[in-house]
Order: sequence, then C-alpha cells, then structure tokens
Amino acid sequence: LLERVELDLGEECKRQDALAQWLTPEPDPREGINGFGSVNPSSPKNTEHIYIKDFSR
Repeated sequence: LLERVELDLGEECKRQDALAQWLTPEPDPREGINGFGSVNPSSPKNTEHIYIKDFSR
C-alpha cells in the first residue's frame, strides 16, 4: 500500500511539473498575466484555477 501511495505521489508531482512547464512559457498578452510568477508558485491549485478560468472564456 505504501509503495502505491508513493507511486501516486510521484506521478502527481510529474503531472504538476508538466502542467507548470506547459502553462508558464506563454503569458496571455490580453490580460498581462505575468501573474504566473507572482501567484503563489507552491500552490498548483492556483495555477490550475487560473488556467481553467482562462480556458473557459
């Protein structure tokens, strides 16, 4: 069970890293989102929330 949890955590970390790398390179010029740097970078939820809000326009 412990191994399974560690595996899930590892996968989750990789997924968050990929998400962050995918989001970061293109700030949205229309809204001047340089907020990616200043939005709490240790909170992936914030980053995802911004992306979802952005995407659903």
